[in-house]
Amino acid sequence: MFNIEKKLQEILEFWAKDDYVSAYKILDLILEKYPENIDALSLMGHLLDEQALSQKIRQDFLFEKARRCYEKILFLHPDDLQATIDLGDFWNRKKKYENALFFYDKAISIFKCGGGDVSAKEDMIYVYYEKLLILEKIGRYNAYKKNISEAQMFFPDSELLKKLKFKERN
Repeated sequence: MFNIEKKLQEILEFWAKDDYVSAYKILDLILEKYPENIDALSLMGHLLDEQALSQKIRQDFLFEKARRCYEKILFLHPDDLQATIDLGDFWNRKKKYENALFFYDKAISIFKCGGGDVSAKEDMIYVYYEKLLILEKIGRYNAYKKNISEAQMFFPDSELLKKLKFKERN
């Protein structure tokens, strides 16, 4: 019998040892049998992202494969919070800031509507932080000011958000 939960746990164990080859083999097996398994797609995307970040060769190829995993998740479940954040991160790394903002805004909307679990709070602090860095970088200071106020209202105790200060621009 094929136990997906057990196989996913094995993948995490291989990942912890940086044994990407073994992890991919199991993921490929799961996705061959269950191509719409969200947990396997998400794990595949994260594994690809991590491998791309840890090496200099084939980064674009690995990031693109990860992006396709996240897009498939959103095709199957349009309000998946983690896949939405992951696509924002993908576009942010590519310096396609408007695309990144689109996905970060979508993630914030999903969160405000009750999407995500208890761990989503830390994810949302991260999303606001990344969004604010982008807004400052591209010179959208009015949007920055509005969003920093909103972020600090939702997460007043966030040390990460406290590091950000609005700088008036002439």
